[in-house]
Amino acid sequence: GYLLCEGCAQGLEPMDKEGRCSVCFSSCSFSGICNACSASKPPFLSAAAVFEYSGPAASLIKHLKYGRQDYLAEVMGAYLAAQLVSLDWRMPDCIVPVPMAASHYFVRGFNQSELLARAAANILDRPMVLALGRCSGGFSQAGLSKQQRALMDRNKIQLLKRDELYGKHILLVDDVYTTGKTLSCCAESLQIGLPASVYGMTF
Repeated sequence: GYLLCEGCAQGLEPMDKEGRCSVCFSSCSFSGICNACSASKPPFLSAAAVFEYSGPAASLIKHLKYGRQDYLAEVMGAYLAAQLVSLDWRMPDCIVPVPMAASHYFVRGFNQSELLARAAANILDRPMVLALGRCSGGFSQAGLSKQQRALMDRNKIQLLKRDELYGKHILLVDDVYTTGKTLSCCAESLQIGLPASVYGMTF
């Protein structure tokens, strides 16, 4: 009856907020905001991940995305919800997944970020809103350098549902946080809808 074997379950240890930037969740030698966020604050209020990208957590991502084991999103979404509570963030009014290009959706058959967002939304009893879309010409960022990722244009992300975001506290969900560029682009587009706040959470 379990989605994870005992070995993987025991190897999953969520990251603690101590010693991390309160905005981007990067490692900090002090409590508060890191130098990068102090110099240029991201368009989200705070962002965090549940796990480091290693061990069973990395395996789960790979099995979900490339192994077509979409049922894993159910337990992964539960970890997202648990991390939200442990960070003592305010409860979101709605949960928005990072969009996927139509060409990738056609190949994969699902958007892993949408599956994670839906699972977390069900647990938190909050609506999931497909508020963002990705313009044609999108490509996978897996394997790209930090400099290449930085070239991603915000205009590739479109706001589809403005009226549903006004004055709302939004939780933006993605699978992996690498440089934060994707979350930042999505958060900038969400800000057009004038939400009260945007938080970002990745597995």
